[in-house]
Parts: sequence; structure tokens; C-alpha cells
Amino acid sequence: MKAIHIQEVVTRDGFQIEERFIPTEEKIGLLNTLSKIGLSRIEVSSFVSPRVVPMLRDAINVVAAIERDPSVTYVCLVPNTRGAEIALSRDIDEINFVMSASETHNLANTRKTIEQSLRELTNISSLIRGTVLRLNGSIATSFGCPYEGDISKKKLFSIIEGYLERGVMSVTLADTTGMANPTQVESLLTKVRETWP
Repeated sequence: MKAIHIQEVVTRDGFQIEERFIPTEEKIGLLNTLSKIGLSRIEVSSFVSPRVVPMLRDAINVVAAIERDPSVTYVCLVPNTRGAEIALSRDIDEINFVMSASETHNLANTRKTIEQSLRELTNISSLIRGTVLRLNGSIATSFGCPYEGDISKKKLFSIIEGYLERGVMSVTLADTTGMANPTQVESLLTKVRETWP
């Protein structure tokens, strides 16, 4: 039987949209509990501007205080070079770089074009080269975009190729807005694995 690996993202993706600030101690307590229940990976937080995502303004303190389980990979989302610089100075196992397959969504989410995001990834990759920090590349709206509709396989595969050329060690295809269906997921993942076994 194949193993199923679960990556929890609630303390980053879930918390970032909350209106009431969740105290740092509560975040740390939840992360410590999550570390003990058999998850493979936990996306702890994100090193982003506190002006853009005020809920995660305590990311550095949260990362510094959590109790680590050696069987868990601790990840932080990093949208730019500044975030990667912070990650390098913290005890993080992996950074998760994110951009969208949809130009419109990427501009709304990161205020960058896809090409600008790929240049940012080039900088991040250069910065962490030779370190123990792993680099994952997530592609938001891989299965469809509320602004642009279907995302072509050609466009998606071009982004994956761009990620791999820049030193990404693993790729996550994200169903960011819940548009995917099981048949679509199976078909796309089969083609991705055939292309990059």
C-alpha cells in the first residue's frame, strides 16, 4: 500500500483570512498539538509583509517557539526574496514559493506578473543554493481560475518546467478556489508524472 502524506496549512492559509488576531501563544499551542498527530508536513506560517497579511505578523516568533518533531517537515510560505532571507535565518526545513498559473489571479494575489514571479524565484533559488533549505514550488489555480476559467495544460507545464529549471525540488499543484473535480485531478496528475517521472 502506498503511503498518504498530509500537509496541514491551517496555521498559514486558514489563519491569514481571520479578522480577529489569533494570539501567538494560541498559534504555537495548536502547532505543537499538530506536530504530535502524525502529519508529514506543516505549513507553519508565511514570511510576508505584516501590512499585507497582519494575522501573520508574528511568524518569526511562532517559528522560533514551536516544539519540533523530527518526523515532521516544517514549511513557511515565501512569496519573495525578502521572505526567503528571513527563512534562511530561521529553523525552517522548507520554503514554499507560490505563484498562480492564471496571470489575473497572480496579479491580484502577489501584485506581480507571472514573469516577475519567475524572476523572483530565480533570486530565491540563487539565495538558498548550497544550504539545507528545501524549495517547493506551488502553482495556484492549477485546476481553474475564477477570473480566467480553464488553465491550459501547455501553460501549466511551462510553469512547471520554469520551476524545475530554477531548482525547485518539488511541485504542488493547488486547487486554490475549489474548481477541480476528481477526473480532472487524476488526468492532470497522470500527465505530469508521465512528463516528469
